[in-house]
Amino acid sequence: MGTICNVVIVKLKNKKIILFSIILTLLLCTGGYELLKTFQYFSWKKGYQESGDWYQKLTIPSQNKKLMWEYRPNSKFREIETNQFGFREKKSVTLKKNSDTYRVAFVGDSLTLGLSVNAKDTFVKKYGDISNKDQKIKIEALNFSIDGYNAGQIYEMIKTKVIPFSPNKIVYVMCLNDFDFDDASGQKILYFQKPSSFLIERIKKVIKKFRIKFMNYTPDYHLQYFDLNKNKVFDYILKMKKLTEDISNSTLDDRKISFEVIIMPVLRADEENFNNYRQTSIHKELIRYLEGNRITTHDLLPLFKKENKPPRFFAIDIWHLNLIGHDFVGKKLQTLIEIESF
Repeated sequence: MGTICNVVIVKLKNKKIILFSIILTLLLCTGGYELLKTFQYFSWKKGYQESGDWYQKLTIPSQNKKLMWEYRPNSKFREIETNQFGFREKKSVTLKKNSDTYRVAFVGDSLTLGLSVNAKDTFVKKYGDISNKDQKIKIEALNFSIDGYNAGQIYEMIKTKVIPFSPNKIVYVMCLNDFDFDDASGQKILYFQKPSSFLIERIKKVIKKFRIKFMNYTPDYHLQYFDLNKNKVFDYILKMKKLTEDISNSTLDDRKISFEVIIMPVLRADEENFNNYRQTSIHKELIRYLEGNRITTHDLLPLFKKENKPPRFFAIDIWHLNLIGHDFVGKKLQTLIEIESF
C-alpha cells in the first residue's frame, strides 16, 4: 500500500512540474513576444512620424485619451489652417456667440473637414454663405471636424469641445467608414495609442478574419464593418442625441440644441451612376434606425442619384468630395437643414 501511495505522489508531483513548466513557458513566450513587438512598434512609430504627413505638425496627441489626437491651435499644414481652438475655422470665432446668430456646428471626419480643398470651398462654408443670403437671421456654420475620427471620437468631441460654443444645432455628417474602428484610421490610432497587449490585438485580428471567412460576412468593406460595428455606432449616435436633449431640457441652462444626421454616400470611381449603388441596404437600415429613434436624418444618396452623373464627377476619391461635390452638397444642405426659431 505504501509503495502504491508513493507512486501516486510521484505522479502528482510530476504533473505539477509539467503544468508549472507549461505555464512558465507560456509566460516567457508571451513576454518575449510583447518585448519584440514593443521594440518593433517604437521603430515603426519613428519611421511613421518621419514620413511627413500630419504627425507632430498639424496633428498632435490629445490630453483627452478618448479623442487620442487633435489639431494644433494656430497651425497650418498644406491646405488645412486652424484657429486658436484647433479647428479649421476663422480666428474671429469666439466661444460666446452673438444673440442674433444661429450657430450650426458641423462634426465629422476628413469628409466634412474638406480634405484637399481650401476652407472657403468646403460644403460647410458653402452652406453658411448660401444660408446667409436667404435667411433673415445670421447663420454661423462652424466646422469642428478632425480627420480620422470615428463615431466614438465624434461623440467625445461634441461633449468636450463643441457644446462650449453654444451651438443651436449640431449636424453629424456620417461617412460610411465611420463604422470602421480598425482599418480606416488604424495606423493613426496605433501611432497615438500603444496597445496594452500586442498579443491580444493579434488574437482579435485572427478572430475577425475567422468571422469574415467562415460566418457569411460579406467581403464588401463598408457592409462588413457596418455589420460588425453598427450597434456600437448606433449607441454613440443615441448618446449624441441625448447629450443635446439633456442640455435643452435642463432647468439650469436656457440653451436649446437640435441634432441631425447627414448620410453621405460612397463615391466609387468604377461606377457610371448611382443606380447600382452597393451600399443601399446600409442607408435603408440607418434611416430606419435613426428615424425610429426620432433623429432628424437626411440621406444624400437620392440627391446624388437624381443628378444622373458618375460618382467620380463629384469626388477626389471614394470618400472625399472635389470642388464640384462640395458646392453641390453645400447647396443641398441649405434646403435640408431647418433653422428653428430661437
